[in-house]
Formats: sequence, C-alpha cells, structure tokens
Amino acid sequence: MFNRYLTRINCVLMCCGCLFMSGCDEQQQTTSTTGPSLTTVKIAVSTTPLSAPFYVAQANGYFTEQGLNVAFVDTIGGNRCLQKVLDAEVDMGTASDYPVMIKSFAHKDFTIAATFVSSVNDVKLIASKKNGINEPAELKNKIIGTVTGASSHYFLDRFLLLNNMSLADVNVIHVDPEAQPAALANGDVDALSVWEPYAYLAKNALQHDSVIFSSGEYYRETFNLVMNKDYIKNNADTVRKVLLGLASAIEFIKQQPDKAQQLLVKRLKLDNAFIDWIWDDYDFALTLDQSLLNTLENEARWALQHGIVNNGTAVNYLDYVDTGILKDIGGARITIIQ
Repeated sequence: MFNRYLTRINCVLMCCGCLFMSGCDEQQQTTSTTGPSLTTVKIAVSTTPLSAPFYVAQANGYFTEQGLNVAFVDTIGGNRCLQKVLDAEVDMGTASDYPVMIKSFAHKDFTIAATFVSSVNDVKLIASKKNGINEPAELKNKIIGTVTGASSHYFLDRFLLLNNMSLADVNVIHVDPEAQPAALANGDVDALSVWEPYAYLAKNALQHDSVIFSSGEYYRETFNLVMNKDYIKNNADTVRKVLLGLASAIEFIKQQPDKAQQLLVKRLKLDNAFIDWIWDDYDFALTLDQSLLNTLENEARWALQHGIVNNGTAVNYLDYVDTGILKDIGGARITIIQ
C-alpha cells in the first residue's frame, strides 16, 4: 500500500514537472516577432514566471512598437542565460543576482542594465511535519536538501542565522532542483531550501504534512537584464527600446494582472493554481537599487567564506551596473549611490 502511494506521488511529480518545464528543454526553442525594417535582438530568457514582462511585451507587441524584432532563447535558469551572454550566443539575458555575483569573480565584461522584478518569497524553506519539524528550532541536526553553492544555499544560511543556528547545526546535502519534491516526499531529506516551482510541487506532494517557514526579508531575489559591456556601449538605442517595451509590459501587468497571468499560463504551460500561489510575491518594476549592490556584496562575502569561489579579490559591484540608459526611462527607479 505504502509503495503504491509513493509510486502515485512520483507519477504526479513527473507529470507536474513536465507541465512546468514543457517548452523549456535544453534545446532552447527560439521564438520571435517579425516585421519590416526591425532591429533584431536575441535574448536568453529564463523560463520562469519571473520573466513575465518579457512574455507580455512580446505577446502584446510592445517590442515591435519600438522597432525591434526580439527573438527569445528559452533557457532553464539565469545562470545559463548569463553564460550565453558571456559566450556571445545572445545579445542579452535574464539572470538573478546570485549568478551575477558568481560570474563577477571570473568576468569583468558584463553589466546589469536594469532589474525588472524582485521577490522575497521565491526561495522557500519547506519541511515535513512527519519528521518532527513544526518550527525553525526543530531543524537542528536534520537533513536539508538544497542546490549547494546556489542562491537557495545562501538563503538557508541567512535563515538559520536569523533563527540562532548555523549551517554547522544541520546536515546539508545537494539535491538537484527537479529531484527535490520527491526527495522530501520519500523521506530522503527532512526539509528543503528550494525555489519555485519546486517548492509548490513539494508542498503538493506532502499535502497537509508540509510546513513552510516565513521567508521574511532574509533574501530579496532580483531578476535582471544583463549584457556585455561592449553591447550596451555600441547599441544604447536598442537597449533603450527593450527597456521601453518592458516598461509597457510592466504597466500592463499592474493594470490588467488577470490577463497578464493568462498570457504566462499559456506561454509557460503552467496551471492557474501555481500562478495564484506565487503571483503576489512578485514586485514588477524597472529599478536599479542600492539594495541590489548590498545583496551582491553580502553574497560575495558569503561565497568567499564558504569556498564557493576561490578568487579572494574583492569585487566593486558598481562596475557591474550601468544606470545610463535606465535613467531616461519614465517611471524607472534608481537609488544606487555612485
């Protein structure tokens, strides 16, 4: 009976995984908007709801209105998007702050043109009540699965510190994100530090036996538009038009959230329950905030301390943001101190 139950859970997880990741495989399907006399721009877009402004801008023709033919290269994860930028496979990419920090120790030739969304709840800590965890203190000596060396690992460290513990008080093991829901359901781990959509899948697998600890302000994740410095220098007008298209999309998201959500459901083949689960956690806005630099600096210190990166040279993250174009976009917010 129990084995049949676990089999059903694994089947559900496999089906959900296909639902979330369809259209997002390693072949990285490319879609574009065509038109006469348009400037072509190739963007590696992470296949996550955080990328909603890009999908809305394309679906509603905001890029075309700016004279752009934008081709998306669907890519799993911001780290891979940023790598495509560095390898000159694309003109631009979307990446969270953490990959920017990691790559900054080896590369000095890329920059952030804008942040387009932030969230304090995309990364979550979810535990199994069946393993005797109902409050943070009960995580001590438990097995916690995460993607080691990634943003979820950093989040776990922050969470433990603010609950009077450290990484030394728990047993951290690496679990690939797509394997995390099953690992928790099968009892291979007691808890997960995990990003979406895998937190949602893990919660559903455990049903009433899950507990999700409040993320508070432990970690504000940002998603950013990144590109090589030479590209932004030589194509400033194109970058400005991309940002204008994103600005129109963000306004649409705020004014017509239901329609924006349905565009996202269709584009990423998600289910409506998942969108309802995460939507209010996202703050869509074009910004370059001082808090972004603070986060990058804190992550860098942590990565050096834990041996995630080996280069001990401090990085000045002012060298990795370019405010020149965003300041001309109406409604954008820049608080970086230079």
